[in-house]
Amino acid sequence: QKALWALAEVKAAFTLRHASAMLGKGPEYGGSNPEPLTSTPEYLEYNPTGLVPTLIIEGEGSKPSQGIFESATIVRYIARKYDADGEVFKCSTPEDEARASSWMDYCGGNLSDTGGQIPAMVNHSTRLAEKDRDPAKLAEAVVGFSKRLGLLEEQLAKTQAFVAGQEFTVADVPVGCVVNRYIVAQLVLKERHPEQPLDGKVDTPSIEAWHERLKERPAFYRAVFQSELLHVRMK
Repeated sequence: QKALWALAEVKAAFTLRHASAMLGKGPEYGGSNPEPLTSTPEYLEYNPTGLVPTLIIEGEGSKPSQGIFESATIVRYIARKYDADGEVFKCSTPEDEARASSWMDYCGGNLSDTGGQIPAMVNHSTRLAEKDRDPAKLAEAVVGFSKRLGLLEEQLAKTQAFVAGQEFTVADVPVGCVVNRYIVAQLVLKERHPEQPLDGKVDTPSIEAWHERLKERPAFYRAVFQSELLHVRMK
């Protein structure tokens, strides 16, 4: 989502190839992944972690193709390559970039995976078979994640705009994708399990207002919010 959103923001042309790292290796490697691209030697040459996403930069002339992995790094590359003047991401100086990068790294270390709430939200809204989904565990993940948002809520209450300040930057991309899953998980509960309580959930009005501002951006709406919402509703 992060890479697709960033590419859409700068209107860069690209070819998308779907792959799944979560389902394991392909049949020819002893697994059951129907999309085994990530376990092939060719893929591992570009991304030795065997995970997604990977951005492959096609080589020109004698220059070989290059793979870029880790989503935050991909977003930074896209901003530098296609938005060097900071027209979209407002990171035209080293200071701007460092301020935004600080929040990107904070997101990676404190919001994306720590605590297990995001995987639980995904599992119990879409990834697991319907019979295995537990609305109580989904609610527990939402409540737990809300308690991790204090610093971000404080920052957005201060800026009243975007994560790193008054302008949209690369910081909004990873944070926005993570928070979007939290927002969509709540919509899933309201639509499918309105009786499920969210006791102990911390209110995050500044975060929710920021999410509404992101939804006004066509790139975010299509690449992140709408795609996530359609995905969970198909499940």
